[in-house]
Amino acid sequence: MRGYVEAILGASDRVDDVFQTVAERFLINPPDANNPRGLVVSALRNAAIDERRAAQRRDQRESDYAVAHSHGESVEERVQLEQVVEVISQALEELPLLTQALFYAHYVSGCSQRDLSREYGLHLSTVEKRLRKARAHCRRRLEQAL
Repeated sequence: MRGYVEAILGASDRVDDVFQTVAERFLINPPDANNPRGLVVSALRNAAIDERRAAQRRDQRESDYAVAHSHGESVEERVQLEQVVEVISQALEELPLLTQALFYAHYVSGCSQRDLSREYGLHLSTVEKRLRKARAHCRRRLEQAL
């Protein structure tokens, strides 16, 4: 079973922690099962998946933190960046809801324009045009504010 848990985790350094977590759960709340082996395997699988997801979230947070703090930004640069974000947010709120949705889906979530055209039932050229107008609007608002 150790190999099974290790395969789910993709690393062996957390396997013992998963076994300990499952053992603690069973000691606190002993299972009532006709198939204890199946129950243990299911519990190990679920605990290993939980551990893998937690490790992925932890790694992502650490990576995001490192990127955010690796640029050596000064206080002035950080304040200016926050102002830019605020101006763009306000500019986007001035746009039609569909254009806002397309902008966020494309630039924030990373959806392709082709996927957006299918999802919203629009021609690809319509999606491109709305995104182009949204960028131009944000650019104008930035020029006015800064």
